[in-house]
Amino acid sequence: MLNESSPQPCGILYVDDEEMALKYFHRAYGAQYPVLTASSADEALQRLESDAADVGIVISDQRMPGMLGSDFLALVRQRHPNKVRILTTAYSDLQSAINAVNKGHIYQYVVKPWEIPELGMILRRAADYHHVLAERDTLLRAKMTVLQRLICGDRLRGLLLGSQTLPAAEALAFRQALGAMILALPGDFPPAPAEGPATEPAGHLLRREYETCTHLLGSFPPPPAAEALENLRAALPAASLDNPDPDLHRLLVPPAAGDDDLPRRLLGLASGGPVTAESRLLLLALSALAGAGARLEITRGPQDPAPLLLDPGQTPADPAELIDALSEKFAQFDIARL
Repeated sequence: MLNESSPQPCGILYVDDEEMALKYFHRAYGAQYPVLTASSADEALQRLESDAADVGIVISDQRMPGMLGSDFLALVRQRHPNKVRILTTAYSDLQSAINAVNKGHIYQYVVKPWEIPELGMILRRAADYHHVLAERDTLLRAKMTVLQRLICGDRLRGLLLGSQTLPAAEALAFRQALGAMILALPGDFPPAPAEGPATEPAGHLLRREYETCTHLLGSFPPPPAAEALENLRAALPAASLDNPDPDLHRLLVPPAAGDDDLPRRLLGLASGGPVTAESRLLLLALSALAGAGARLEITRGPQDPAPLLLDPGQTPADPAELIDALSEKFAQFDIARL
């Protein structure tokens, strides 16, 4: 039965191109569940984008203009994999429903015309299943949070300890650059875990972090600021450099097809995620700018509402303060999006 202790009832999105079917469904189950309806696949996808948090079950008729219900539910699976998907179909469409089940696109199919008690039992089981998925994801998020903190913390400690082997001026610039990258981490995405952390033994993770730190520190001293910035620009497609004043360098990186993850690529080093070539070059450029007392702004265009501003001269260089700054960033990360 439906888990009575659940903090929120399981919402249902019912999709059917027949207006009477939508009204009938709402009348039958609206008192038990929050019910949303849509008369087409496109409208349903829009509803999911705006109300995804309120929906746990998606039910779709198979025969709809524009898109079959099985194809629509396959899209739901890709975009919202934790939604429980149910297909309603007439006897003449039974084979397509069976095929959809076999491909893993749906949780169950229901033959139309459906009976209220029978569909009610299916909805209760689907709601229970959705709550189980939600509880599983909560546990996984907690595990990933702890694991990511360990990876990120080990990398930061390794970099800070390794920087002590550098000459004093280079060590200071290195820590300031690292601090600038930490403070620039956006709060709307979590750091991506390194590849395979869920299966790698702890010793392998630590060894890989040690190798990462050794490789980065081996790049020092950085080249002059102008050369370091040019190296970074060359690594980013269609990027250009501007220097509006002596203390500010602007790196314009126009949006490219498929390139919607620029902050993660540039700041992966500071977040415990994969160390990309771009993040290594950014560290070197910021270290060079720290010595010159300059800032770097990375923007996607003149109207970019949230450019990345990295100011090494205004960031903490003390190791304890860097660790505190990273802890504050972790408090903002939406780990649910891992």
